Amino acid sequence: MTVSALLALDLLASALTTLAWLGAGAAAALRRPKTALAVFPVAVLLTLARVGCVIVLARAGWWFVQEKVIIAVPLLGLAVLVAAVLAGPRLVEAARGRGAPAARPVVVMPLFGAGFVAAAGLVHTLLLGYPATWSTGLLTVAFLGVALLLSWRIACPPVRGLRPGMSAILAVGLLGTGLALAPGETTDLGGVSDEQRGQHAQHDRQAQGQQGQQARPVTELRGPTTPAEGGRVRRFMLTARTSTIALSSGQQVSAWTFNGQVPGPPITAVEGDLIEVRLRNADIESGVTLHWHGYDVPSGEDGVPGLTQDAVLPGEEFVYRFLANQVGTYWYHTHEVSDLGVRMGLYGTLVVRPRTAPRAEGLDLTLPVHTFSGRTVLGNHDQPIEQRAAPGMPVRLRLVNTDNTPHRFALTGTPYRLVAIDGNDVNEPGEVSAVGLRLPAGSRYDLAFTMPTTEPATGPTAGLANEPTTGPTAEPTAGPTTGPANEPTTGPTPGSTTGTSGAASGGVRLIVDDRTEGLRLVPTGASASQARSSSGNAETDRTPQIGGRPARTGGTTEPGDAARTGGATRTGQATTGDPAAPRPLKTGETARTGDTRTGDTRTGETARTDGATETSEAVKPAGATRTGETARTGDTRTGETTRTGDTRTGETTRTGDTRTGETTRTGDARTGEAARTDDGAAQIGEAVQTEEAAGTPSAGPTGQVPNQTTGQMTGQAADTASWPELDPLAYGRPAAPPFDASAPADRNFTLVLDQGLAMVNGRPMYAHTVNGQAYPSIPTQMVTEGDLVRIKVVNRGRETHPWHLHGHRVLVLSRDGRAPTGSPVFVDTFDVRPGEVWEVAFRATNPGMWMNHCHNLSHADMGMALHLAYEGVTTPFHGAHGG
Repeated sequence: MTVSALLALDLLASALTTLAWLGAGAAAALRRPKTALAVFPVAVLLTLARVGCVIVLARAGWWFVQEKVIIAVPLLGLAVLVAAVLAGPRLVEAARGRGAPAARPVVVMPLFGAGFVAAAGLVHTLLLGYPATWSTGLLTVAFLGVALLLSWRIACPPVRGLRPGMSAILAVGLLGTGLALAPGETTDLGGVSDEQRGQHAQHDRQAQGQQGQQARPVTELRGPTTPAEGGRVRRFMLTARTSTIALSSGQQVSAWTFNGQVPGPPITAVEGDLIEVRLRNADIESGVTLHWHGYDVPSGEDGVPGLTQDAVLPGEEFVYRFLANQVGTYWYHTHEVSDLGVRMGLYGTLVVRPRTAPRAEGLDLTLPVHTFSGRTVLGNHDQPIEQRAAPGMPVRLRLVNTDNTPHRFALTGTPYRLVAIDGNDVNEPGEVSAVGLRLPAGSRYDLAFTMPTTEPATGPTAGLANEPTTGPTAEPTAGPTTGPANEPTTGPTPGSTTGTSGAASGGVRLIVDDRTEGLRLVPTGASASQARSSSGNAETDRTPQIGGRPARTGGTTEPGDAARTGGATRTGQATTGDPAAPRPLKTGETARTGDTRTGDTRTGETARTDGATETSEAVKPAGATRTGETARTGDTRTGETTRTGDTRTGETTRTGDTRTGETTRTGDARTGEAARTDDGAAQIGEAVQTEEAAGTPSAGPTGQVPNQTTGQMTGQAADTASWPELDPLAYGRPAAPPFDASAPADRNFTLVLDQGLAMVNGRPMYAHTVNGQAYPSIPTQMVTEGDLVRIKVVNRGRETHPWHLHGHRVLVLSRDGRAPTGSPVFVDTFDVRPGEVWEVAFRATNPGMWMNHCHNLSHADMGMALHLAYEGVTTPFHGAHGG
């Protein structure tokens, strides 16, 4: 039996024991001695069962039984002994019709007392939680006293000495309350004694004196101003504002957005680049910041209000800079009132690709999952996304959970490998199929597979640009369009779906929570060799993200970066070093005329300044025509020069940053165009959107009809709900971690997660607690640079807590005492389910002041957050952290 089940069984045993003893007392008070006598042995047996549960639970850890062993069980044993001695014999005599009536206080009150003691143990577990202290013990005694006096007053009047008794009980309760509110320790040294700490501090002072250093404020721990050798500066602008967004079904949703969209613009870079993000707040009254989830940025760039910076209020801005030195899939979100801010949409994705990796080819999709008003969305899609991919093409799906609770994913139609967890590569990942993937809140999984060879069935689905389509024709464009070999296209926008999502058979499906089909990859008629030839010399600069427009990188040219006319690369476009050579046609993209390129330099395009997203966009030739796009003549944006002849279908005229009359888009997402990644991967179909007529849901890819209330596809649970869950700790092959985790730790911290009454920001509330305290009263964990730090996280509560430490990736040492048997698991967020005990370790190499909290952000808002600080680092900010 699991620890979680034992915890539930203990609560059940406590409740039944309480009812049994109180029932026996009530029967005696009502002069029904035979009933009371019949219930008496049942109550004794339930008491023994409760004690047995505690004994079994003790094997799982002291944290699960501390208050039971110290307070509940001793008091219960004493109360049952008194009831057996005083009430038991008298109940037997009364049931036989001999002796005094059973309603006497000497019979009734011991039975009630045993019931109240059993209830006190239950109340302590549910309301006071961990740990058992003098204050919780006194409060428990006060509860028992009040209950006994009141029951005596009701069941056995008159009561002598009621007032003195109540006064004594009140004094005990006040003393317990005072002890509970007394200030506690402000720091947790992690097992280091005061003497050892003094030695550490003296050593630090000597080292600082030799180097002429003093205590460092966190505001000095900022990112560099230049990229690494061979890298370049990537500049982004993010403006936070309230908006109304349209989901793919046409549903209008009130949201908080970055640049008017949810998710915010994807931020992409290559290893060694310098990422610079200017955050502006237009009208979010509570303020905003940017936290780079899972990315080990310098502490001053971490975006924690009240700790590393002040919140950015309306009309203000803040610039973040950090080196792209971690390859993988990450995300960003506000950390000011983050529970509300992230739920409303203030988040986006961050993807960094390796600089030295060989050129990849295939489809690379970033899929952030979120919940809007009970609707599960991938990007901004609350209906299935259909994407075409050539058989034999490599595919990478980057799953990002931006919600407070875990999501379960299942991939059907092909075996695959889980190649990265939280941006960290898995060592020798094996191929799996028919398994569920539980993705904790805040975490990321990267899946990789080869697109299977499956012929699509006939139906109203769109084909590739170089294939004739049989579906409905696209809307006429305002200018001449070109297809392959200058042939006109007659089908829908290449690479996208039609209004009915198609009826193709086969393919690969991504199922969310065993009920929602989020993505379908439909095989095309193109062969793998055709796919490779069309994507072999990809340019590097953009991550396709379902539902979001990429933030455009700025125009700074750095050493090692090819010269660019007008600034940053125009993403998603292949280049060739021969200006006379025609560019190879990309899979899913029609031919483009007038696009002259020399190496990485593009000529003939007017530089564009778009204050809403970025400056100095790449040069684009006038007259460039894209199939499936309406012509834009005199397209006016604030701070943007006019484009002539840039054809986009499905996109209306833009004025400023507002797109008049636009609800959902196909053209601006550039469907069917091969997006180019920084490792050379050709990513097909950046953001395919299935556009549905408002109020007219259509059949999904497998013929099921969307729910008329939610608009989401149903009927998938039977396919994947019975699949077993993949355990990441038993996946991949073992390898040596980068540090010796078996070495003696310099600091050892224990975090026991629970619920109970506590003070949260000066207010009493039923909080999510850590070691019995709630933020900001939880002691700060103190470490020294270079320390090997071990943290044990224990969940004795009834909810899952995704635990997240800022600024560090932790190595999982064990779960419930068992070490991982597969690849070393480095994570920044890990789910601690009820009854679980996790032990993780990290090397303290990133000086600063950091949050360490539950990433169910509502739990963090209700107290489950604390700080981890390096000795010698201070902060000038003293505002309350807003979640």
